Amino acid sequence: MPQQVVAYRVPGTGPVEVEFSLANSGTATHFDTLLQVRTKCGIVPADDGAVACFDNADIDEARSRGAVVAEGGDIIYAVIMGTPQPQPDDVNQGPWRLEVFATAASSPTSQRSKMADTPSSTAKPRRSPNPGVRGADQG
Repeated sequence: MPQQVVAYRVPGTGPVEVEFSLANSGTATHFDTLLQVRTKCGIVPADDGAVACFDNADIDEARSRGAVVAEGGDIIYAVIMGTPQPQPDDVNQGPWRLEVFATAASSPTSQRSKMADTPSSTAKPRRSPNPGVRGADQG
């Protein structure tokens, strides 16, 4: 069950809500994903820097989605992997696409804007044309 890591530079300044979603047409429907957001990249150390871990986007959706608040200018890491024990109709690896949305957390009237769309798969890491987002095989 290989892991993929995507580094994302949070746009703007101040608090920004960043939503990561694997629940889209680029991720295999039966790929039971886990999505962890971290402040550090590397092999899990004692102080692992984990901010949040997200499983199913909803009760009928095996793909993951979740949001965190980070500071503009920071780099955060999304770790994409399959769940160790998927449900009988699901699998723990497959093609995926990570969508990233950022919204200024300080303004209640701000619009959510799609910041990046990073296609990838468990077999081959890909580089996004957006220099703030990149993938790396950690498997």
